[in-house]
This record gives sequence, C-alpha cells and structure tokens, in this order.
Amino acid sequence: YFLICWVSAPPLPYQSNKANPMNLKLIAIKLFLVTVFFSIQIGFGWVYSRRFLREKNLLLLIPLSIIIGISFYTTLLNLLSYMVPITISFYLVLFILIFLALTIYWVLPDGGDIAWDLDKQSTRWLIVSLTMVLIIGLFIDQGIVIFYEQFSRAFIATIARGNFPVKYPWAPDFAAQYHYGPLLFGAAAHRVSGLETYWILDLISLLLTGTIF
Repeated sequence: YFLICWVSAPPLPYQSNKANPMNLKLIAIKLFLVTVFFSIQIGFGWVYSRRFLREKNLLLLIPLSIIIGISFYTTLLNLLSYMVPITISFYLVLFILIFLALTIYWVLPDGGDIAWDLDKQSTRWLIVSLTMVLIIGLFIDQGIVIFYEQFSRAFIATIARGNFPVKYPWAPDFAAQYHYGPLLFGAAAHRVSGLETYWILDLISLLLTGTIF
C-alpha cells in the first residue's frame, strides 16, 4: 500500500513536473519489473559471494550481494554496449548474469552454513535503525528538485533511448566527460521497468543508503 501511494502520489505545487497519474495495474507491473531487475543482480551477487568468495556471514553477504551484482551488471553493460546496441544490452546482460549465476551455482561447492553474529536485541535495533534511515532518507528526498537531479534525469532518459557512447543530452556532438556509471545503471532500470526517472533515482539512493548502512 505504501509503495502504491508513494509512486502515484500527486505532485506538490512546486513539483508539477514530477508525477503523472498511473492506474494501479500499471504501477503493479512497473514495481514487479523493477523488483525482477534488482533481484537478478542481487541474486547473482549472492551466488558469487557464497560460492566463489565463500562468505558465510550474513551481515557481509547482504551488502556484498548488492555491490557485486550491481557492479557486474553496470560494467558488463558498459563494455557490451560498444558492440551491441545498448537498448538490447539492457536485457542481454541480465540473461548473462542469470547464466553466470547458474554456472557458478552448479560448478562451485556451497560456502557452508550461513552465520549471524548478532543477538536478538542487536538484530532488533539494527532493523529499526535501518528502517528509520531509509524512511527519513526517502522523505527528505521528496520535493527536492535540484540541478543535479535534473542533470541526472536528462542523462538517464536519453541513455535509455540509445544515447551510447554517452553524449551530453544538450550537446549531442560532444562525448560525455563524466563518470556516468550510476546514470547508466539508472537508465537500465528505467528502460527495463518503465518506472519514471525520478523514482529510479530515489530507489537507487535507498538501495545504496541501505547497503552502506
């Protein structure tokens, strides 16, 4: 319910460019697709961490899975898109990660029993603290439309439509001299799920905030 209200919330008076009305079915499809998009990468990161790195500690497995999955996807996307149109690479790299995850799963042995080093009270405080950090971060980000967000949304929207090798959206004759890795990842999430660019930026911020925490 919270996700539906979050995605379909009407714009504030100073945010008239930040939301379009969507029906519940379309919202559900977009949320499902973006969940699949992230799940494939995190799933690959989990298998890689468990079977290749032999990691057992769940407190390390969770952030490692996110970091490794996203890093592999973005790196492969960047490399492959010089040979294949990026609009195809968005999906092709996901299938490559699935294939690699299955290969690692069947070839390498399991990393052993998963360990959880925290007691119940510490676990409870960890969950509460993480939830508060994510919620506060989400609401702080709402309504803040700064230059960097507009800058990022322009890159994400054009990369999702085939702007690769990446050029400046406002100066298409010039190659982007910018660390566009996060924007490449955001463009992939936007293209695969259809979720609006501003929500993609919020989701990426929440994911990275939770991982760092």
